[in-house]
Amino acid sequence: MKQSLIYTLLLAVCVLIEVSCEKADPVYYQIGNKIASIAARADAPDSGTAYDGTIVEEEDSGTIEFVIPYGITITQLYLSASLPVGAFATPTLTGLKDLSSPFTLTIVAGNGDRRVYTVTAKHPDN
Repeated sequence: MKQSLIYTLLLAVCVLIEVSCEKADPVYYQIGNKIASIAARADAPDSGTAYDGTIVEEEDSGTIEFVIPYGITITQLYLSASLPVGAFATPTLTGLKDLSSPFTLTIVAGNGDRRVYTVTAKHPDN
């Protein structure tokens, strides 16, 4: 009698565990890795005049060019970009960037797809 009660309780616990466990929701990774917009600032990351970059998309890469007015050094610019949900930039966009020579920026989508941009800055008529 005692043994059948123990087996019944054990069976009830097993059924409860099986019924109460839900399968995890599927994870959907974002696939976007294109920059929507990008800007450069000379004064601070979030104040001063923003100079929009011109983005040219190619099949799986792109170029970004900034035209920065004379008097503003292109070796010390702050960049900010609008990226798709779940995407990130590498190297990070924080801090000053030297755009006097081409700078490679990679955008990685949530699913791991990568898009490489070549970023440059110049003064007008250069």
